[in-house]
Amino acid sequence: MELKDLDWPQLRRGAFRQRSAIWALVFKEFKIKIGKSRIGLFWALVEPMVGMTMMASIRWAAGNAEVNNVHIVLFVGMGFVVYNAFRSGINYIPHAINANQGLLNYPQVKPIDAIIARFIVTNWLHLLASMLLVFCVWLAIGVYPNFPDPWLCITVLVTAMALGMGVALPLTVFGTKNESIFKFIGIISMPLMILSAVVFSLNEMPQHVRQLLAWNPLVHLTEGFRHGAFGTRLFSEYNPLYPEILAIVLNGFGYALYYLYRFKLMMK
Repeated sequence: MELKDLDWPQLRRGAFRQRSAIWALVFKEFKIKIGKSRIGLFWALVEPMVGMTMMASIRWAAGNAEVNNVHIVLFVGMGFVVYNAFRSGINYIPHAINANQGLLNYPQVKPIDAIIARFIVTNWLHLLASMLLVFCVWLAIGVYPNFPDPWLCITVLVTAMALGMGVALPLTVFGTKNESIFKFIGIISMPLMILSAVVFSLNEMPQHVRQLLAWNPLVHLTEGFRHGAFGTRLFSEYNPLYPEILAIVLNGFGYALYYLYRFKLMMK
């Protein structure tokens, strides 16, 4: 089949229907995410700050006011920005199909639409919360990132979101059929945060520990974001291509898995 043989008007109509379905789901998810009152939106925005304050307080109490000449609160805060870009995806997106099961009876709505809608809402709220976090840190203690390499920071955030989506897609497929898988996500969240260099710098670690932690793609993203935000020194094993390639592979695998089980997901 050649390109000229394709029914372009029908393809455009199909794309328009899918776009309309996705945005309708986005508004639905947004209402659910923030709750029926402003308290829901407030908590969605301040939750990262609560976690940042707790972890920074632990290091402050241990006598670490600065890490790599960066105030500990700002250092930990930038780690949370990256980690939450990943964590919010794997915590929220896998429940998309179960939460919208009734809407899948409509032919216009596909399971992938619900997944994409949650991806949009999750990352929109995360970016808003991240900007609020930076503003509040500046307001409270008078420090802020000077962003010597803003493009690196943007690349890292996009990669972290894509990596979260790549992990969330298989979890969505398997978790929709077996909800006990979702419990596994909650169990690993805290240990994964510690192992992702959110509260420490890999330059503080001995070489054999750095080499072991370097297998975690989030470590490269966290350290890369701090380098773009503060100009901090990167660890010797840093490889920006590793998380990027992994994100592409996981998204490809996840979508292939979704395509294979797409009809079974609608018949749960």
